[in-house]
Amino acid sequence: MTSSGTHYRVFAVCAPGLEAPLADELRELLGKQKLQRRRGGMELRLPADGLWRLVHGSRLAEGVRVRLGDFQARHWDALAKGLGKLPSHAYVRGESDVRVTARKSKLIHTDAIRDRVTKALGIRQASATGTALKLWVRVVKDQVTISVDAAGPHLYRRGYRTHVGKAPLRETLAAALVRLASPPDAVSSVWDPFCGSGTVLLEAAQDRAGGWVRGADHVAAFTRWPSHSTQRYSAWCDAMDGEAPVGGSPLTLFGSDISADELTAAASNADRAGASVRWAEGDFDAVVDDVPEGSAVISNLPYGVRSGKHLSGVFRRFGAMLKRRPDLGPITVISGYRDFEAATGLQWEILADTDNRGLKVKVLKLSR
Repeated sequence: MTSSGTHYRVFAVCAPGLEAPLADELRELLGKQKLQRRRGGMELRLPADGLWRLVHGSRLAEGVRVRLGDFQARHWDALAKGLGKLPSHAYVRGESDVRVTARKSKLIHTDAIRDRVTKALGIRQASATGTALKLWVRVVKDQVTISVDAAGPHLYRRGYRTHVGKAPLRETLAAALVRLASPPDAVSSVWDPFCGSGTVLLEAAQDRAGGWVRGADHVAAFTRWPSHSTQRYSAWCDAMDGEAPVGGSPLTLFGSDISADELTAAASNADRAGASVRWAEGDFDAVVDDVPEGSAVISNLPYGVRSGKHLSGVFRRFGAMLKRRPDLGPITVISGYRDFEAATGLQWEILADTDNRGLKVKVLKLSR
C-alpha cells in the first residue's frame, strides 16, 4: 500500500551512481530516516510535511514520486485486479500522462497496458503530456509498480540559469559534485578553472548559504492531487522561512575559462542568482597565480566527445599546475576523459561513477 496513516512511500530519483550523496542529503534535510537504496534513487516513508520538505529542499533529487502500490501480474485479469486495489482516487483524476515501461514480463505491450490502466483508474491519457500529472507504470519480471509524480517538472532547474554553455552541467549533478567535494568549513574560497556558464560555483554558493532550493511559488505536482490539503500546505509554506536551513560563512568564488562567451553567460547567471563571483578569461595556467591560497578546486572538466584529442596535453599541464600549488585543496572534479588520471600523473580517488547527459563520467578527488 502507499501509506500507513498519513505516511507516503516515497522514491527520490537521482542519477545512477549518486545514491550515496543523495542519502546523506536526505538525512540532513529530513532527520533520521530508514532509507532503502535503489538504483537511481532512495526509497523512504514520509508524512505530508516531510514530502513537502523533500520537494522544496533537495538539491540532488531529479524527481520525487509516491508509490501507489506494487503487485504481481502475469495476465490481464491480474493487472485489472491489482489496479482495482490502489488508492488512485486520492492522487489522479481526469487526464494524466501515463508512462509505461515493460520488460521480461508476460505483459509486454505498453499501449495495451496503458489502456487497461486508464480504464481501471477512471482516467484519460493526456493529449498534452508536458503539463499533465505523470503516472508511471513499470512492469519488470511480472512485478507491476505504480507511481505518481509528487514534485513537478524539472527539479534540476533553479531559476538562475538562463544562459547555458556548449556542454551544460545539470544543477543537480553540480550540487552532487559540491557535496562530494565536502570542502571543510575552513575553506573560504573555491576556484573552478573550467567554469563554463558557472553552474558549479553557483551551486557551491547556494549550498554554503543554505535556505530552501525552491520557494513557496514552486508549483509542486502534489498540489494537484485530489487529497491534497491546500490549507495545511499554505500554513507550512508560510512557516518555511523560519524553518529554512542556516548556511555558513560566504565563499569567495573564482571562475575562469578560455571562452569569453561562456564567461558572459556565467556572469549573467550569477547576477540572477545574487552571487558574487570573480571571473577571469584565460587558461588555468594563466590565471592560477591569482587564485587565493588554500582555495578548493571544484570543476566539471572538458571531455573528449566535444573537445577533440588535445585533452591529454591539457591534463598533463593541469596535473603539473596542481603539483606547483600544493596549497590548493581539496581538488574534486568530474571527468569523462578516459585517460585523465594517467595524463595528470597524480593519484585520484573515485567518489562516484555516473553520467552527464548520456556520457559516462567519474567524480574524482585528488589523493594527497
